[in-house]
Amino acid sequence: MKDRRNWIYLRPALIVISISLLFASILVQVGNRYYTEMLALYTQKSSEYGDAETALTGVREDLEIIAGYQERFNVLERSHLFDNRQRIDWVDAVNSARRAMKLSLVRYQIAPQMPFSADYLPTEEPLQVTSSSVRLDAELLHEGDLVDLFHWMERSAPGQLYLTQCEMNRSGITLSYSPDQHNITLSCEFSWITLHPTDTMKEPTSDG
Repeated sequence: MKDRRNWIYLRPALIVISISLLFASILVQVGNRYYTEMLALYTQKSSEYGDAETALTGVREDLEIIAGYQERFNVLERSHLFDNRQRIDWVDAVNSARRAMKLSLVRYQIAPQMPFSADYLPTEEPLQVTSSSVRLDAELLHEGDLVDLFHWMERSAPGQLYLTQCEMNRSGITLSYSPDQHNITLSCEFSWITLHPTDTMKEPTSDG
């Protein structure tokens, strides 16, 4: 009888303890699962952070390389080596010089661009170097017109033209001082250097 009475008093406590143990077990399982998920998430984020840090380091190194070549590229750009309109500007400059200097004749011939090769050029380069042969014929009043003509062309349409040959001949035995008459015939040949970006420098385009 006494044991039954004790059981009646102990049963609620045992029920509470059992329920507490059940909840504790559930909480432990949930906690373990949450810990496992958080650990996996932490590992993933740590890997992503490492990849991002590596990519950022690569970007910084690329920026340093670009900064190192920026000034050299600016020099090339200012020299009009990349300007697709430089031929048109050069032709306009020659015609303007003829009118301004009142030259009786200025004639030019520009050959098509051809690949330019030299021992000092790298074999693999993101820029293609081309060269064009340019022939310039003119009739001048005196030798000073040659200097004025070249200065005019350099100011109006700068470009990488290298003089390869130039010949001047007197037109007659006696000199003429009339601006409508020429005393010297000029024939010069140039090599015109131009740079073109290759496919490796062009941005990739996506279809669609």
